[in-house]
Parts: sequence; C-alpha cells; structure tokens
Amino acid sequence: MRIALLLGSGNPSFGGVERHVIHLANSLVLDRHAACIVMGRACPVDVDHGLRPEVDQIRVAAPDGASLSAFVAGGGRAVRTWRADVLHSHLTYGLALGVLLRTVLGIPLVHTEHFLVRKSADRGVRGAAGALLRGRADALICVSGTVAAACPVLGGHPRRHMIYNGTAPAASENATPSRGRLLYVGRLEPDKRVGLTLEIARRLQSDGYSLDVVGTGTLAESLRGEAADLLAAGRVRFHGWQADVAPFFRNAAVLLHPAREGLGYAAIEAMAHGVPVVAPRSSGTAELIAHTGLGVAVDDEHRIGAWAEAVARASALPRATAALPAAFHVRHMCAATMDVYEALLRSTAHAATGEAHPAATPKALHGHGARTRL
Repeated sequence: MRIALLLGSGNPSFGGVERHVIHLANSLVLDRHAACIVMGRACPVDVDHGLRPEVDQIRVAAPDGASLSAFVAGGGRAVRTWRADVLHSHLTYGLALGVLLRTVLGIPLVHTEHFLVRKSADRGVRGAAGALLRGRADALICVSGTVAAACPVLGGHPRRHMIYNGTAPAASENATPSRGRLLYVGRLEPDKRVGLTLEIARRLQSDGYSLDVVGTGTLAESLRGEAADLLAAGRVRFHGWQADVAPFFRNAAVLLHPAREGLGYAAIEAMAHGVPVVAPRSSGTAELIAHTGLGVAVDDEHRIGAWAEAVARASALPRATAALPAAFHVRHMCAATMDVYEALLRSTAHAATGEAHPAATPKALHGHGARTRL
C-alpha cells in the first residue's frame, strides 16, 4: 500500500500534528508499506525529529496564507508522480490538496481533524469552505470525541472514526518529581494560551511553585517580557525547544495544558510518565483525564483561582505507575488508522466492480491487535 500523508504545514515549529504524522509514516514503512509526507519547505518533519529515512519527503512552497494555489499545484504534481493508493490529509492546506487529487485522480481521501472546529467557526465564507472540504473526504478521523462534537460536519459524516492520538510508553523509571514544579510543553503561540500558565505560576509562587516552559514560537520574546517578575524571582525558566523532553517530565509535579484543543500530545506524553495534567474541561484533553484519573479538568477556566485550586488537587494525586490505556498508545492509533485505509480500499474496489459492499463502520477504541512494530 502507498499512502501519501498530506501535512500541508509550513510552520517551522514542531507540534502535535507533526508528531502524529511522523508516528503514522514510521508505522507504515515498518509494516513494509510506502509512505510519503507532503509539506511546506520550512516544516520541521525530518530524521532529526524521529522520522525514519525510508519515508519519502515532498517539500513544496510553504503555506503562508498567500501560497495555497502554489502548494496545491506543486503538491498535486508530486503526488501524481508518486502514485499513491490512499491520501491522508492533515490541516487545511493538506485537505485542499487532497480534495483536488481525489476529484481529478479518483484517489480515496481520509482526513484527520485535529482541532476543535467550533460551530461558530463554520459561519462565513472561510468556515463554509472548510466544511465543504471536510465533507468531500471519503472518511474522517477525529482525534477525540470533543473534536467530533464540535463540528456538525464531522459528527454527521457517514464514515466517521474516532481514534485517539497515541504515544509510546515511557521507559520504566523511578522518578522523584520536584515538589511544586509546574511544566508547560508546547509551541509558544496565541492559541496555546501560554500566558495563562504564567498567571497561574504568579498566583502560586507564594506557595513555592515554579514553572518550566519548554518550547519555542512567535511569542517567545513577548512571554519573557511578560514574565520579567517571575524570571527575577527564579520562578520561571524558559528552556526553548528540546529534543528530549523526558527529563522535564521526570522532574515535573504537574503539567499545565491550558489550550482548548482536540487532544494534546504533551498531555498524553506527560501521563505516560505518570505526571498529572491540568487542562480545561472544554478540551479533548479532559477525555484523557477522565480515562486515566490522572489530572484535573477545570470547569471555570476564565478564573485563575480555579486553575490554582486544580493545580493543588493535581499535586496531591499519587504519581501513577500504570500504563496508559491502550486507546492512547501509538500502536493502537496506527493499527486503527490502517484499518480505515484498508476498509476504504475495499469499498473502492467493490464500487469499481459494481459489487455490493457494506458501509465501513468505525472500529472500537479498545481491543485492536497491535499490528505495528514500534
């Protein structure tokens, strides 16, 4: 099987979607399929970030808001030459490219929705266009139930699958977290609400809490300015991007994950290390907390006091030693996604011969065999 993963990202920051695509691509080539990733030139998906060298990389004009047509044209020519059996799009530019190739070449298209597409965002020309594009995919994957519920198009699609993001289990370790040490891991961008973590640290500094910030992004300098008082008091430390985040998880008492997003990879990886997570109830990360009991979901997310109370409750939780539920393991994520590809190809083959074929149904979240060797 030949799978083209249409990432469509030109963002130089490395985030959860990029990690997700690397997991899928590596799984495919380990199972002796062919995989290529179509992305913008600045996208940091490469062997330095864990991508296996057997995965083909197709880099085209970086999406920057003015180059959608260039990205779709360049990516379209490259994928046509590469001869994919299935297209799997991520992010809006990748979806636009996938819909074009599906329409012109008839290649079946799977789209994964990673973000909370709120109903209010589906209004207007841009929202309507996004909804139309998602509706043209042959199968849709949502990374959490929260993502599916946030967008009517996703919830009503006849071939909708809910497959959680997954990570590899952490190495067995006897970690002794530092009391009161809070951690944020992720991109430093407006949608991540990193400023909120500084406010929480400021509220809790008199109780002995401090904050480690791991990541980079466009807000790096402004956040340092915003945290001048915390920096002077030694209550916040900015570490930039780190290739190995495991030491930070080992030392952390609580991970702060304030973004309203589909299902954050940093939260899954923290829990794999036994670190409790504090996140808003409105995010898909709250589903992870409900599955594991390792963390606190904040209901009144606009009140700093509610976050401070949640941190105190999370700090009192025993550090977990049990493994993550299977639904959040990378093996499950990759195996379930492969099932979607195979069902779609079977359905396409039956349609081409005119034979009756039952509609593909979403796989259960538990009980999948571990097909991949990761």
